[in-house]
This record gives sequence, C-alpha cells and structure tokens, in this order.
Amino acid sequence: LTELVIGGDLPLIEDGDFRNALDRAGATGDVQGQYDIEKVKKAAAAVGATAIIRGSVTDYQMQRFGSNDAPVVGFDVEMLDVATGTTVWRGSITRRGKSRVPVVGGGSSTLGALTQECCREVVSRLEKEAF
Repeated sequence: LTELVIGGDLPLIEDGDFRNALDRAGATGDVQGQYDIEKVKKAAAAVGATAIIRGSVTDYQMQRFGSNDAPVVGFDVEMLDVATGTTVWRGSITRRGKSRVPVVGGGSSTLGALTQECCREVVSRLEKEAF
C-alpha cells in the first residue's frame, strides 16, 4: 500500500473506508476469506472503487544458508475488477536477500529493506501490466 501511495498514479480508497462499506453492505468473509461478490460490488460502488487489490504473504523469515542468515520474502497479489468479479492481474514474488556477513554481490540484508524492494517491483509490474 505504501508503494502505491508513493507512486501517486492510482486513486486509492482508504482500507478503513472500504471495510466500513463492506460492513454496511453486510459482507462478511467466509472461513477462506472469500466474500459474496454482489455485496462487494455494493460496497465498492458506495466508495467509488472500480478494482480491489488484495494479497497474501507466503514467506517472511530469516533463513539459514550455511552458517549465515538471510532474509526471505514472498507474497502474492491480485487485482479484481469489481464490475465482473474477475481477476484482471496477478503477480507473485519471492526473493532472498544477502546475509549480514559481507559477501560479494548485492541484495538487502534486512527483512524490511527486502520487503520494500519486493513491493516496489510488484507495484511497478502492476502499473505496467494492468494499465
């Protein structure tokens, strides 16, 4: 979300505003986090949203590689067209950063820095591929 805001190219609706609209529409997620598409459409119309971007973290850890630890980050993202309820764009990323021990080569050595790099890359792909 931060990278989408920084880019400033897409009009964004605050998550809290959309969640309130979902509540007003009577939309509650099932055990798998899925919502009734008609209720989502109603909530989206109430706040003027035409698409929903959602995602899930698949990997976020410091992982041992030999005698060193390195960050590993992975997540999946998709954009849904509210009018049709279909997925119009999907992206996935998994990256391993560098260990804290100085070695030749680039890469982030913290989870935070690696997460930011991955988010920037996925937002860039979204902007190029979905629009």
